[in-house]
Amino acid sequence: VCVDTDASNAHCGQCNSACAAGQVCDQGACRLSCGNGLTACGNACVNLTNNANNCGACGVRCATGLVCTGGQCACPSGTRCGNSCVNTASDPRNCGACGVTCGSMQVCSAGACKTTCAPGLRLCGDSCVDTNTNRNHCGACGASCAAGQDCMGGACRCAGNFTLCGGACVNTNTNLMHCGQCNNACLLLFKCNGGACRPGIGPGN
Repeated sequence: VCVDTDASNAHCGQCNSACAAGQVCDQGACRLSCGNGLTACGNACVNLTNNANNCGACGVRCATGLVCTGGQCACPSGTRCGNSCVNTASDPRNCGACGVTCGSMQVCSAGACKTTCAPGLRLCGDSCVDTNTNRNHCGACGASCAAGQDCMGGACRCAGNFTLCGGACVNTNTNLMHCGQCNNACLLLFKCNGGACRPGIGPGN
């Protein structure tokens, strides 16, 4: 009998070399007969679209933690960076995108690297400051103290014996326009001495 040994199940590859049950002769070799969209990989029929050991093609194995979806190794949740699944919204080594690393004083929040400040300090712009003592950020970010003022306890105050009058620090013991208290001006030919307007020669101090 003349047979096609490339396709004969009874004489596959050579005479009297029969394929086992469930196999077919394909190009002179006995192979599994897989149906319903399955593919023969070794001695098993698999679905290449969802098999983690044969993903997309026989022998393509997905890394630990990855799943086979549509013939591609992918993350069950999050973003795939290399062979790892990460949350780019909070991962400091993949912040916002794979490979974006935050600095040592930063955290990843909402996909962006943000500077963290030590206890007692507050982030103003790109710097950590003490709003209790910082003249440029006194009590709050951007709240600057006027010339001659210091930031004490989170409030702009005049140093020493000076008093804040009209946005300026003055010595009410000697100031002609604020003698003893703010807006208490001495008359002409009076001077401010010890916080009181007293008669004196010249305009005083």
